[in-house]
Amino acid sequence: FGYGVENVFDLGYSNKWKELLDMPGSGDVVHMLGLLESQPWHRLVPDHAAKDKLLAAVQEQEDVHFSSACSADGDFGVIYLPVRNNIEVDMGKFKGRVIGRWFSPTSAASVAAEGSPFFNSGIHLLKPPKPNGTAESDIVLVLTAGSTVEEDTRQTAQLAIEGD
Repeated sequence: FGYGVENVFDLGYSNKWKELLDMPGSGDVVHMLGLLESQPWHRLVPDHAAKDKLLAAVQEQEDVHFSSACSADGDFGVIYLPVRNNIEVDMGKFKGRVIGRWFSPTSAASVAAEGSPFFNSGIHLLKPPKPNGTAESDIVLVLTAGSTVEEDTRQTAQLAIEGD
């Protein structure tokens, strides 16, 4: 199997490998590559063994695995949802206010998470967007730390001084 398309790499079984590489599932790999190249993924620490997880709560389903990871320095994190369930995210893992974006691996479309940016404290309930008419169900939440409230306050004060 190759990214949802059977027999792509089954040499000798199918002469249709070029045709199979043009299937929609093959294009999805390009979208995921774009997402991977946009972040320093080598810095992510998987949540599966962490005591305090980035993904604080999710309504689990049988045979469905939700995955999350966060950089150790609190710069960014990601959560993969194979189905679009509401999730609770621990924003205290980040070093500054958090910008959240939902990324569709099937279309590469990206949309801001409702309520973003978030303060970097407490547990926040996030609701993934509805599918856009396609059969897709999975989605990725990309979380990036921005400025802190203190930095925003200093910048606002500086702008007020400069404006006088």
